[in-house]
Formats: sequence, C-alpha cells, structure tokens
Amino acid sequence: MDHLEIQEYLLDFQKRALPELADRELEVNKSNKITSIIGPRRAGKTSFLFKKIGELMASGVEKERILYLN
Repeated sequence: MDHLEIQEYLLDFQKRALPELADRELEVNKSNKITSIIGPRRAGKTSFLFKKIGELMASGVEKERILYLN
C-alpha cells in the first residue's frame, strides 16, 4: 500500500457510519500502551473494535481523532 492508498482508506473510515453491533462480554483493561485483540477468525474482533470506537465517540472523542486500520 502506498501513502495515497492509506490516505484514501483512512478518509473512507472517517466518512463511513459505524455498523449496529451487539454488546460483547469482553473486558479490556485501560492502558496508555498499545492493546492487541487476538483470536480465531470470525470471533468478533472487528465488531468489538467498532463497538469501542462507538463508545469513544459517545464520550466526546471526534471520529477524526480515531485511527482504525484493518
């Protein structure tokens, strides 16, 4: 991926609405360090991350300040 493709990908995320998601029982400890969410395919990792992004936005964080790369 070159930098123009990455820029386009990030802008697409900014414009796109988050999907409606079910709550998960997974709890992640808050930290100032990078957190990795790992698990088998189709276990709900991406859905969990989108849910966390929605929670950040609901708490007042602007979507433009959130970085999501798949």
